Amino acid sequence: FLSEALDRLVYTLTSLKDMTLTYRTTTQTLLPGFLPNIKAIGGQGRSGGMLTPGLAFALGLTDAGFVDQLAERGDLLLDAERPTPAAFTRTVTYDLRATLQPLRDLTITLSGNHTRTDRTEVQYMYSGRPRLYGGDFTMTTIGLRGFFASPGARSGYASEPFARFLDYRRRIAQRQQSRYSSLQPSAPLEENAPAVLIPAFRAAYSQAGGVDGVSLRALPALSGMLPNWTLHYTGLTRIPLLREHFRSISLRHTYRATYTVGGFSSLAGWQGEDTDQLGLRHLPASDGSGGGATQLSYAFDIGSVAIQESFFPLLGLEMTWNNGLGMSAQWRRSRGVVLNLSAFSIIETSSNELSLGLGYKIADLRQLLHPTPTKGRRARRTKAEPSSPKGLTLRGEYSYRRSQSLIRRIQEVVTQATSGLADTRLRLSAEYELSRLIALKAYYEWSRNVPLVSTYSFPISTTAYGLSLRLTLTN
Repeated sequence: FLSEALDRLVYTLTSLKDMTLTYRTTTQTLLPGFLPNIKAIGGQGRSGGMLTPGLAFALGLTDAGFVDQLAERGDLLLDAERPTPAAFTRTVTYDLRATLQPLRDLTITLSGNHTRTDRTEVQYMYSGRPRLYGGDFTMTTIGLRGFFASPGARSGYASEPFARFLDYRRRIAQRQQSRYSSLQPSAPLEENAPAVLIPAFRAAYSQAGGVDGVSLRALPALSGMLPNWTLHYTGLTRIPLLREHFRSISLRHTYRATYTVGGFSSLAGWQGEDTDQLGLRHLPASDGSGGGATQLSYAFDIGSVAIQESFFPLLGLEMTWNNGLGMSAQWRRSRGVVLNLSAFSIIETSSNELSLGLGYKIADLRQLLHPTPTKGRRARRTKAEPSSPKGLTLRGEYSYRRSQSLIRRIQEVVTQATSGLADTRLRLSAEYELSRLIALKAYYEWSRNVPLVSTYSFPISTTAYGLSLRLTLTN
């Protein structure tokens, strides 16, 4: 017993089988209005006795300051009537993947991604060459806060994460003001400002550290990335009772979640040292007078942020009987939460799906319908070469999916159901191999959609069936 326990301990300690960390940078420079002619070799022309746009550009070693150099050399068309700016884009990606095997038949795969794209537009045709900044952002995360809740109409679609989100605003605002009090102590920060709503949103709906530990940045650093996972277990056939009836049994569980900033652009009038931190922004008076207000603000105008997460599947089972019959069952759940910063609302979508599948393949239908005696089969083999088997593949799938969409208004603290659907589907098919290159398939599909919310919709049933002929023209 001691030796077996020691072996299992060593196996568990050495469970890390593979680990890959990838860093990738992609840059792109667009130069509309470039004047010198491009030559065939290396794409280099001549300007003032120098190669242009230069070897650094050909090797991808330039940045946004390269546009200023070209404009000063006179290599760009300075025409205000053609205001197409030059653009420099840099995408930095980190990918993490690790495979662990703590048990002989259990494989765990962890994956993480952190991708940020920054875009700089240089309007070189105007005095001072003004610049506009923007980009997009995505990274893997872990949500799960309130994921399995099922808000209903009787409770007014009450949600614990949404209640936490409303409560977190005040504490996030206090953290932001205390951290940046040195900029301007009197600068206000409203509870519905993006610098408050975004951290509160991440703290309420994801495992980002809670209200006191969540990053105050809209675009979290690499340390804010959290892994997704996949679990695969194939050890049930080690049980003698199951091994007698099943050829293979596998269990699968997968979780995927991402935090996404769909697009951001620079704010006019923002002043600060680091665009990833808060700065000061002056807002002019609404009456057009010379006054106005100065407030703490992000450097970028962000329209929305989202957390998309899914168990695909939450639990998946695949079994193959000893006679070749395949069975599968999957339970999938997903949720999407989008914080709309311009409309001060949260759009929440969720789905719950159960699917069942059957599959069976008859290797040679002719042999099944007209079995040949053993003696006759041996004699026939000596007379002529055997023809290709005429296989028949049978498949069936049933699925039931229930989805709904809610809009939660932040200022009014009101939740309203906008859509809901119950979707039932049945698919049956039989594919017969006429030859090695030709297959005939018969199929039947039925679906029924029943609206759960809208009073202007009605149930819809759809039926489709037919035959299809597949020709394979390659060996």
